[in-house]
Amino acid sequence: MRWRVAQAIVLIFAISTGSDRSGLALVGQQPATFGSATTAIVVDVVVRDKQGRPVTDLQKADFELLEDGVPQDIGDLTLVAPPSTDRRPTGSGAGAQTGPPGPAQKPPESISLMALVFDRLSPEGRALAHKAALAFADSMHSNDYCGVFLSDLSLVTVQPFTNDVAALKKGVDRVATRATSTFDRLRIGGGAYGDTNPGTATTASPESEGSAAMMIGDPGHTRTVEPDRRDGGKTLQSMLARMERSFEAMSRDEQGVTTVQSLLALVEGMALQPGRKTIIFFAEALAIPPAVQSRFESVVAAANRQNVAIYSVDAAGLRVHSGQTETAQRINSLGAESQSRDVDNPPGKLTESLEINEDTLRRDPAVSLRLLADRTGGFLIDNTNDLSRGLRTIDADRRFHYLLTYTPKNGAFHGEWRNLAVRVPNKPVQVRARSGYLAVSKSFPSAPKEEGDALAAALLERNAPAQEILIRSRVLTFPQAAGPSRVPIAVEIPAAMLTFRTDSDAYHTDFTVFARVVDQNGQVVRSSSQAYRLTGPANNAAAAGGGNILFYRQPLLEPGTYRLEVAVFDAMNGHGGVDRQDFTVNPSDGTLKVSSLVVVRRVERVAAAERDASNPLFVEDAILYPNMGEGISRKGGSALLYLAVAGASDTGTTAELTVLQDGAPVSSIPLTLPSPSKGWIRQVWQTPIDGLSPGTYTFRVTLRDGRSSAIREHRVEVIE
Repeated sequence: MRWRVAQAIVLIFAISTGSDRSGLALVGQQPATFGSATTAIVVDVVVRDKQGRPVTDLQKADFELLEDGVPQDIGDLTLVAPPSTDRRPTGSGAGAQTGPPGPAQKPPESISLMALVFDRLSPEGRALAHKAALAFADSMHSNDYCGVFLSDLSLVTVQPFTNDVAALKKGVDRVATRATSTFDRLRIGGGAYGDTNPGTATTASPESEGSAAMMIGDPGHTRTVEPDRRDGGKTLQSMLARMERSFEAMSRDEQGVTTVQSLLALVEGMALQPGRKTIIFFAEALAIPPAVQSRFESVVAAANRQNVAIYSVDAAGLRVHSGQTETAQRINSLGAESQSRDVDNPPGKLTESLEINEDTLRRDPAVSLRLLADRTGGFLIDNTNDLSRGLRTIDADRRFHYLLTYTPKNGAFHGEWRNLAVRVPNKPVQVRARSGYLAVSKSFPSAPKEEGDALAAALLERNAPAQEILIRSRVLTFPQAAGPSRVPIAVEIPAAMLTFRTDSDAYHTDFTVFARVVDQNGQVVRSSSQAYRLTGPANNAAAAGGGNILFYRQPLLEPGTYRLEVAVFDAMNGHGGVDRQDFTVNPSDGTLKVSSLVVVRRVERVAAAERDASNPLFVEDAILYPNMGEGISRKGGSALLYLAVAGASDTGTTAELTVLQDGAPVSSIPLTLPSPSKGWIRQVWQTPIDGLSPGTYTFRVTLRDGRSSAIREHRVEVIE
């Protein structure tokens, strides 16, 4: 079961966002995962000798494990390896093993899960990857299950997980013959700065600015623009460079998002299988521009958490031109451009230049692909046309590795990222292990997708709740005709309490909302989070900061008493806020099933195509926004009340509204209810409040149908 997310109500008053929404999973849907369900941390470690052979005779005392630089006590060491009859064990030194016996050993998991992922590849890259993947398929064992996937504009399953070698090879054949989309202008004939020779990229040198006409690249043809002789062509060159870079940045953002999201989907999907999992990622580059960086970090965190090792394979093979040379050219061209700016085109901020340089370094395939592999416990195969040799090493990693278990000395889990380092200091060996994990309390019901989720959730575990950010939350219940009740949960945060960082062009935010529902036994039964990384024109920052953020979910809950716990973490300044409230989901009141009494803040008309029939706050052609505890001005003359009733008698249901102050009735009026429609009565009333003096009141609605009755109340602050 997942929480349904209403389309129209998840919005920001005065801010637009394209942020992803996360569904809410039941407790227990995910198995115990790396670092998220218990304080016992398990790290899988690959150890090889100088010849690249697995080392299988190490003892617990041979290992050194550090968490954030602090040595940890290893509690258990297990060697995962095939039965000794099926392998030739390799020791850490020559000759027969001497000394203490080896570590506890167990065979590999019942199923060894792998995924062959082909990114957008050139024809040459597809051919090289195809040959290596076919050879890898021949090495499969009876307990190996492998799938073939294509990362293009979306994740395409070419061959589902199978242990049928023939079916796997057919999947590899199919993916190798599929043409994919391209985001690289060089491949379609439009070289940067007018270079029409695919595969090369040139940059005009400062020495040629005043003498050579500049070329504007366009697929299929080029045209020249005479330089402006008044400044030696510097202004035009800068203009063209900015134009090219702007287009390329948008293309790289799109390319990076689709690739990273495909990897994240695979990692999360493979999480259901216990043990070590493997992704072999065939690519020629991995775009990690600033807009994609957070999503990339989510993949790393998820892979470490779900015990998925990602191995990157540079399918370009032996490169004629070094990626490092191209990187140096880009950095030099950026430096030349910054020096050429005049008073009409002032230099950018130093931080902007540094961010561009950092992104430029990640353009080198050897940097981006190695970063993905190293941080997830794999390695990069690059600069070779013999990919099969590296794939054989990957296969050995799956079959021979150690499991180290330890309890962190720092037991206070606050959702932070913790770095891990594993060493074998007294042996001439090579060691590979995961780079770290998110320190999340065992009370977190399912693994957080990224660090922002974990940091927000960790606020709820602190003895002194964070109070820097004000949170207003409201829980409503809407009984269904049968089964559990729909429970809309609305959380509102004043945007003024969040950080809006601005530069010369835009404003940016980076905060996360985390919510969970806890039952009377302290068990988390629902949880959800959403990251808000918003951006907009810099001149709109003040207006955006004057709005409100509304986070909305509507789970189904069985009758019972619960507590809603909400946390907000602002990554821009490290501030946070926590809010808690108890609520009850009532069983059916006899035959009447009555929702919460909703005081309506505002009404918004919604186009027919955007209406969500499952959202109980949709009434006819409008969505109702609930009052979040703010005062209602009596100058408005009236207040809107909303109630929904299921199972009402066709013979008629009566209702009465009573306004109370300090428990004493102030006024009472009968309410008219329509006949049920499809088993429901949905009614909005307009009740006068202009005669009430400022103060706190209780609006009470009593319903009767001749067989049973129900009472619903809501406290309201009336202001001038």
